[in-house]
Amino acid sequence: MTLKRVRKRDLCSLIRFLNFYYLNQQRIHYFSIRVKSELVADLRKLYHIVEDADGVDFTATHPPLPHFRYEDGGWLMDGKKVRLPRSRKECVRRLHILHQRTTIYF
Repeated sequence: MTLKRVRKRDLCSLIRFLNFYYLNQQRIHYFSIRVKSELVADLRKLYHIVEDADGVDFTATHPPLPHFRYEDGGWLMDGKKVRLPRSRKECVRRLHILHQRTTIYF
């Protein structure tokens, strides 16, 4: 599979996921209105992109970033199938609040 087979919409989902969860200072801006070749150039700064017969591998060049693979119209993150967000509304912070009874002592 070549990188040309990866849809721009899927690349935008990957960038949205990275911007929201992993990238603080190296965020990729205005990705939804830019050309696909510019998005690939920006991703090449963060990932080593390798195309093979089955899919496209995105191997991180910076340690905290996860490894991604695009196969059969879907994304794999570190070997596990993952559904990336299609919009910013689908991004959820990792803070989890547990609602349970609490006792306060004075």
